[in-house]
Amino acid sequence: MTMRASKVREEIDRALGEAPLVVHRLADECAKQSGLRDGLLVWLAGEAVSTAPRLHGDEACLGRAAAAMELLAWFIRLHGEVPPASGIGPLEQLLAGDFFYAKSLSLAAELPREVTLLYTELACSLTKERLRLRERSRGPSRSMREELEQAFAKSGRWMATSCRIGALLGRGGAPVEEALTSYGFALGMAWHLDRTPTPRREDIRPLIASYRKRASSHLSALPESEAKLLLLQAPDGLPCLTEKRRAMLNV
Repeated sequence: MTMRASKVREEIDRALGEAPLVVHRLADECAKQSGLRDGLLVWLAGEAVSTAPRLHGDEACLGRAAAAMELLAWFIRLHGEVPPASGIGPLEQLLAGDFFYAKSLSLAAELPREVTLLYTELACSLTKERLRLRERSRGPSRSMREELEQAFAKSGRWMATSCRIGALLGRGGAPVEEALTSYGFALGMAWHLDRTPTPRREDIRPLIASYRKRASSHLSALPESEAKLLLLQAPDGLPCLTEKRRAMLNV
């Protein structure tokens, strides 16, 4: 596991504390499936805009923010987006998801006020959007507009908020905060659309390519760094944030 991923996981384990064994088993399962992608996106955004050596307190704050976002993603995963893990019942999975949600809110409450507000706004919107989209999914096949609405609600807004939180904690200033927010939005839209099963696959390929190009273009406002290089690679495949080949960059 890379240095950054290790720090995010350490913060998560610290938050979970002496939780029941089933919670830790599901934490291992979720971490394996996600590759800590959401937490790493927060971390890299914060690191990419930091122009001065990071103080210990700043790194700890960034770690809490990354862990909070990752735990929120795990909550969503365990509440319907994945089947129960082997040997763990559906009720246990739902209860563990609730535990992750509570811990993510607890971590977010320790962050600076403007970051906490961003996080809680995202968390509050999730339930509303998921219910609305679930109702719509029962009807006929979604139109292109509905497909884009879902991409915005589930991934565009999510990754935009992740990157904005990292930018705020990295104290990069308004221009780079805006650039990273736009980057996260375009990245989320491309990622979601690329993984949406649809008979209109050929129709949306140019749109996916456009979002990927826009994502990379927004990073021109950032100073050169290893973190920026990793973010530049992400539009062509988010696994680059977590795959072992990152070791080639001495991460």
